[in-house]
Amino acid sequence: MDSSTRRWYPASASVSQYRDWGDDDLIVVYHKSSGDTHLLEPLAAVILEMVESAPCTSAMLATELHDVFQDEDQKVALEVIETTLIQLRGVGLVYNTPN
Repeated sequence: MDSSTRRWYPASASVSQYRDWGDDDLIVVYHKSSGDTHLLEPLAAVILEMVESAPCTSAMLATELHDVFQDEDQKVALEVIETTLIQLRGVGLVYNTPN
């Protein structure tokens, strides 16, 4: 099983709160269950919202985010998404099932 078929889940059942002030390229995310606040790039925030709405694979995310990656090939899109998911896992916002 390759990494694009790993299923990703939100770290908790509670949905995070998002705040964008419109003048920055960053989004503040408050993770209710941990009480932590994170500063995320817009793509990371979108990916987190998608995982919070329904567990998914990076391949599923790439399909949903086709418009974002329209100028990139599928392999590059998957690499960016996987890297972002690993970063989100590193700060405790998501987890994945083992391959």
